[in-house]
Amino acid sequence: MASIDSDIYVVQNTQPAPAGYGSQIGASFAYYEATIAVADNFDAASDTAKLFVVPAGYRAVPNLWHINCEALGTAATLHIGTAADPDCIAASVDVKDAASVDATGGVEWLTPTTTTKATTFIATLATATSLTAGKKIVIRAVFAKM
Repeated sequence: MASIDSDIYVVQNTQPAPAGYGSQIGASFAYYEATIAVADNFDAASDTAKLFVVPAGYRAVPNLWHINCEALGTAATLHIGTAADPDCIAASVDVKDAASVDATGGVEWLTPTTTTKATTFIATLATATSLTAGKKIVIRAVFAKM
């Protein structure tokens, strides 16, 4: 299993990164937009990508999450979640075609939880067949301050 970092995750974890870079954090909501691309270390089932780090006290609003992707390959499904629950936001979302799809199927839809510490969200390729290097996935996420 290989792993990559999204554009936002890299900046969030590079010193000195501006606070909240790659996101819009306000009094009530936080918005993140992470871009990842098919590469040698993100092209097979079980490969992961760190998307972004969310501060403590935020709850995901999965019905406001969207996944935009280029035509990735013959077959590709994506889980989105955390290390503790890799598909809590989205489970087996089909991302093989160039499309805009919703993040669906995760348990956060029915039983939302609030982060109790800074939490890294990840994307995991659940399935991957003949993916094209360089093709991009953009994940747009909304969190509510609790």
